[in-house]
Amino acid sequence: MRTRNDFNVRVNGLDESLARLSRLTTQNEDKVKTAIAETAINVERKAKENLAATPFKDSSGGIAQSGYILYRGDRMGAEVGFNMHYAPYIEYGTGSNVDVPPGFEDYAWQFKGDDKRQVNIKPMPYFHPAINSELDNLKRKLNDSLSI
Repeated sequence: MRTRNDFNVRVNGLDESLARLSRLTTQNEDKVKTAIAETAINVERKAKENLAATPFKDSSGGIAQSGYILYRGDRMGAEVGFNMHYAPYIEYGTGSNVDVPPGFEDYAWQFKGDDKRQVNIKPMPYFHPAINSELDNLKRKLNDSLSI
């Protein structure tokens, strides 16, 4: 009796399965790009809405007009921000009124004044609340993009 030592498995439809997987990857990538773009737009919009509700007289004009969204070349990432020089001082406050959300200490430290003058502006957070309000939506959209 002859014994065979090799083991073979035939997979039917492998080419079709690989083609479906490739289409699924493209669809998922499109969903991720859409989720990132929607989140960036919503963060900027909500931050501007928050600014309009602050008592700071220039907050809904100067800072809001400095809002921007920059997308990565592959659209798989975005940067949202406000580039008016006093934007972080309104967000975090100044002097003895500074209030920095946990996890942003290193970032906020760069805006510490040189103590030449004491100006105590209370923080009027507009940006972090907008970011926080959209994080769960982004996570949900990214999870949805992974479903088959």
